[in-house]
Amino acid sequence: MFQTILVPLDQSAFAEQAIAPAAVLARKLGAGMDVVLVHEQPAPALAQPRRAHCNDDQLQEDERYLEHIADRLGTHGISACSHEVLRGEVVDAICAHAEAAGIGLIVMTSHGQTGFSRAHLGSVAYGLVRKSSLPVLVLRDAAIAKTPQRSGALFRKILVPLDGFEHSQAVLASATELARRTDAEVLLLRVIEPVPLFAASLDLPTSPLELDRHPFLSGNIQDTEATAQLCTDAQAELTEIAARLADAQGRQVEVVVLVGRPVAAAIIDYANAVGADLIAMSTHGRGASRWLLGSVADSVLRASNFPLLLSRPQSEEALRARRTKRAS
Repeated sequence: MFQTILVPLDQSAFAEQAIAPAAVLARKLGAGMDVVLVHEQPAPALAQPRRAHCNDDQLQEDERYLEHIADRLGTHGISACSHEVLRGEVVDAICAHAEAAGIGLIVMTSHGQTGFSRAHLGSVAYGLVRKSSLPVLVLRDAAIAKTPQRSGALFRKILVPLDGFEHSQAVLASATELARRTDAEVLLLRVIEPVPLFAASLDLPTSPLELDRHPFLSGNIQDTEATAQLCTDAQAELTEIAARLADAQGRQVEVVVLVGRPVAAAIIDYANAVGADLIAMSTHGRGASRWLLGSVADSVLRASNFPLLLSRPQSEEALRARRTKRAS
């Protein structure tokens, strides 16, 4: 599944922090590595002869930089390491290269956030998560310093939140393969939001002003029976998924269902509580799912400092096309 790991670089020390964890993964997975850098073209209005000469010099510098990185990886046990300077818009160029080169996983760094603000997230990481059809492992600056290089292990506990919709399971194949090859434990998590009682059944005030001030709207009045039933159903569903994964992995997969709101905060709190090394999520789905990029997965991406494995559901046509390309 992960024959080659792609690491996008930009000549910054921060981006280079993804190299060591990616190399650990490559050795564990028996994968090759591919390091790329997108060469920025000068604006057309500035492309005068002298400027063009400077651009050629920069291109050569970019190539030498990647050669140096590839050579360094070779001395650290990565026998198959390719490198290429790309051209074009950064995210599109990386996505196109990854598809053409048969990449299995993209590993890169992104600055973490504090809290759930919609402040700027690293645009390249965010763009790849949105556009790439490949799983993307996003390493956060606060977590990189704690990256468990211990005995070559990278992850010990992988938390996989699922939302009850089939497309949220898109990340399972990548997460369980990482777990199998790195000897990590897998935990499946479902966060159930409390079901509120209907205002009509409680003889509550009906004027908009009074309702705005009523605790019903903030979720303080809970339908405990309905919430408990959702938990029971979720437990049964996750247990079935876990049994299937356990058969494939040859090891137990833990299942946890908890009640919490907001969902993203509950996921992060639970990951902290159990000492998870990685959160694996599907980045967006279809239909009625609330796990859209810009919602739960987006909030976890923005608010946590956990490494995140993010995978976008693909259509059957896209999957068939990728399998055909790999076989040719």
